[in-house]
Formats: sequence, C-alpha cells, structure tokens
Amino acid sequence: MKLRKYIIGSIVLVLGAGITVSFQNCEDVQFTSIPTATVDPNDPGQGGLDQDLPRDIPEIRDEDGNLICEEGKHFGIWLDENDDGSIENEKFLGSIVPYQGDKSAAENYNYYSASAHPYIGPKPDEFSSHVFFYEGSDGLTFNFYFNIDEGGSPDNIVNWDMETIGNSKKDDVLLSDDANELKRSAETQEGHQYEGRFHYWDNTDGGIIGPFEGEDFYIKVNVLETGDIQDATFYSEGDRKFSLNNANNKVSSFIIGFLGYKKCKKQ
Repeated sequence: MKLRKYIIGSIVLVLGAGITVSFQNCEDVQFTSIPTATVDPNDPGQGGLDQDLPRDIPEIRDEDGNLICEEGKHFGIWLDENDDGSIENEKFLGSIVPYQGDKSAAENYNYYSASAHPYIGPKPDEFSSHVFFYEGSDGLTFNFYFNIDEGGSPDNIVNWDMETIGNSKKDDVLLSDDANELKRSAETQEGHQYEGRFHYWDNTDGGIIGPFEGEDFYIKVNVLETGDIQDATFYSEGDRKFSLNNANNKVSSFIIGFLGYKKCKKQ
C-alpha cells in the first residue's frame, strides 16, 4: 500500500483529544490523538492549514449531501527531548513523505567500501546523521546513516536504542552497516526492540529496519551517544527536512508515527 495520500505537508496546531480550534477559513480542526504535542505557530516552516490537510480522505456528509467533516491521519515526527518515549508535550516537527523508488531498500542503500552510497535519499555528509523513509520493492522502510565514506570522522561511536510498536511485528533488520552493529534485541508485547552500536573510521555506519505497513505504528529512537556528530536531520521527499537537534544544539531522541484529526466545516 502506498502511503503518499496520507502525508502531505505539516499541521499548524496539534492538540489532544476533544480539543477543537477555529481558523479564519471558518472551519474547525479536531485532532484525535490522546497525547498532546505542540507546534510553534510562528515557525514559517510549519506551513498553512489548507496546504497541510490531505485531500484523499473519508468525508462525512449530512442527509442533503453537504460536507460536514473530513477525517484522516498525518504521518509525522516529534522530538523526544526528555527521552521518555512519549509525544506528550513534545514538539511536532511536521508531516513526512517517504522517498520512492523501484529498488529494494538494501539495493538503494548501495553498500560498498563499508559505507552507504544511496541512489535515492539524502547524500551522506561528514559529522552528520541522516534519517528518512524509503518505499521500494520491499515496502516502506526506516533508513539512517552517519558520516561519509572516505572522510569526516576519523573515529566515532554512535549508540541508538530503537523500538517499534504496532506493525503486527513484521519489521526486522534489513541491513546493518557494518555487520552486526544493528540488531533486533528483543520482542515485546507490542513490537520489537533494536540496538544500534556503531563504531566507524572515515566511513559510514547505519542501517535499515522494515518493512512497515498500515497507519498505526510508531518508531521510537532513543539517542544514547553521538560522539562527534554535529547535525542530525530527518529528510522527507520534496526537499523538506527537519532538524533533530534540540534547543541546546544536541542530537535529540525522536518519535515517528501517525496523528489522527478531523476537519469540520461550521454550519
């Protein structure tokens, strides 16, 4: 199943269950997630309401056929600055769109010289973390890598713990750069836990987890150690990107998942 129809732009305000906010276009938007997340309304990078809400979504009409409400979900990303694994009171960065291609995720990663050389997706860069989704012949996958081949850090360690929730436990490690540095460490009642213990010298490390299906999964990334990584960025197709650095310019933990909403016209 292609996810593109669920994930256009970003939302202006993200509110908890039962909270409705009116906008100048005489429409109400109700977000149905239980946790509370926040967005800076003064941040021009967050976009506008009309650009953000998907169009290919269920509609609710009255007996005369007049549109009352539209319901849908955003596929988005939050920081997790307090490392508690919850989006409650955390900043919502925006909605995300996977890169698309015909190759499998591992083929697209293009691993050689102990490094990533992706065909599609952000190009590796020195002293940096790059994170993105790629949807190819083997489905939707979570991809990430650090540093660059033949350059950047001469010696660095990055440690991540990751957890997947939902997805019917269909995900697994599809690629580890290098071998055995990314492992599925445990199975939980709701999903899987992964450990990334990366040590690299003048090349990249990283990995791929997947595939992911449906629209009810979460991925939690707990950043334990970053070494000399200076910038971390989540990339979305269409030249859209989000910094994963916190207010102190340190790499933050983050959470990826779906946020439900209802957009209603005033009567």
